[in-house]
Amino acid sequence: MKLQQVFRAVILFVFAVFLIQLHRSGDVFKLINPAYVTLSKIAGILFLILFVAQLYQIFVPNSHHYNHQHHHHEASRFKGFISYFLIILPLFIGITMPFSTLDASIAQKKGMMVSLESSGAGQAQAMQQQSQKNSTIVSDPNPPDPDLYSNKMNKQQYDSLMDQLPNLPSVELNEQMYTAYYQAIHNNPELYAGKEIKLTGFVYREEGFSTNQFVLGRFVITHCVADASIVGFLANLEGAEKFAEDTWMEVTGAIYLENYQGNILPAIKITDGHTITEPQQPYLYPVSMKIR
Repeated sequence: MKLQQVFRAVILFVFAVFLIQLHRSGDVFKLINPAYVTLSKIAGILFLILFVAQLYQIFVPNSHHYNHQHHHHEASRFKGFISYFLIILPLFIGITMPFSTLDASIAQKKGMMVSLESSGAGQAQAMQQQSQKNSTIVSDPNPPDPDLYSNKMNKQQYDSLMDQLPNLPSVELNEQMYTAYYQAIHNNPELYAGKEIKLTGFVYREEGFSTNQFVLGRFVITHCVADASIVGFLANLEGAEKFAEDTWMEVTGAIYLENYQGNILPAIKITDGHTITEPQQPYLYPVSMKIR
């Protein structure tokens, strides 16, 4: 048998098993937008096919092909080593490193208040355009149910929900419509001032906040965890200092206009709030609409 081909077969098999395990455990949703789950499954199948093909080469060798390949790899051994290293490294990290949720420390590096300050245009418009192209509606399953992540909404349904939003007595930012409602509220904060709002998120603070202030934030994944962005509302709550950063909360409050560093933002005066455990799926994904 050819040692190098055996090594390739092992790599292909481990990659396939790793992808299968990601889907079985639901951890795949901590890495990519559910819109790309099908592509991930196809990749797993391709790895299995390549593994079988590699086994065939191992047990049914072609001596002429082997001699040519042997000479080629002897001449470029270092190049081959680099190639294998680049392939094995992400696999090694994925297997050995535990999956952790993005938290307040990541929000601080990404700049939470940048997202909040773009209420008029910039990020809100970009998120809305991306929502209409290729993102996915999600629910908050426990345990994860991949079927809940494949739902899509046609344009008529989306437009109907958005048209109703200004007239709702209370706005609930559930996982399905969080990003769309968030955009609408930040685009026209005056329209929603005084309206009741319900949402969940994790506690995040920036330097200069008063003891009663924090941001109740969520991470939004457009494609994969590497492009995760922060959305959230500045919140005001008496005794807020007792809630540590990264504490997950479910709150109800009233929207009011806050002047933060010269920007008028929709903020929340919390009237009722309590801690919750981190959701099984803590991330949000923009709405995915069926384009006809």
